[in-house]
Amino acid sequence: MFAAVLTGAPQADTRPAAYTNAEACLRDNAAAANAVSTGAADAATFLLDYLCAGPVSAAAAWQRNTELLESMRGMMDQMASMDLPNAAMMEAEAAAVEVDSETEELIPVVIEEPESFTDMFGDFDDIHVDPVSGELVVGEGAGGTMVSAIRAQSGAVGQLLGDSRPVFLRELAGRLVLEARSGR
Repeated sequence: MFAAVLTGAPQADTRPAAYTNAEACLRDNAAAANAVSTGAADAATFLLDYLCAGPVSAAAAWQRNTELLESMRGMMDQMASMDLPNAAMMEAEAAAVEVDSETEELIPVVIEEPESFTDMFGDFDDIHVDPVSGELVVGEGAGGTMVSAIRAQSGAVGQLLGDSRPVFLRELAGRLVLEARSGR
């Protein structure tokens, strides 16, 4: 348990399959990566980026999407608890018009305000992160503006982060390569 705290790895009872699959791949392929590499860093890179690219990417996606979803849920909870006028709705109401087909005059359109914050922005209770692939899974009960935003942000955040492979997997790859190089 102490190692899990130091490396950032989640404790055993909460570990998603994406993590355990990536770890298994690293363990299964460390010797092969070491055998074809000129040095330890080269072997670890080959192990993470090529031999186990799929499982490591799934683990990174699970970590990124779980953090993003929790952040969005926290933001939505905070926004829902605020009792502020909905400026976006007021602006939409002011700008909403349609053209009368007979007279070609502009007629104001009444926009009904959503009954709840969730109706307008979406229900995050029907969104989860797949424990194997790390991808966001959006159920039929989810929808709205923020659900669209979280889907878009998931991909964008992954591109902005650079090396998003979980640190504990990089550390494990390094230890496994060193073990393979020392013949253990």
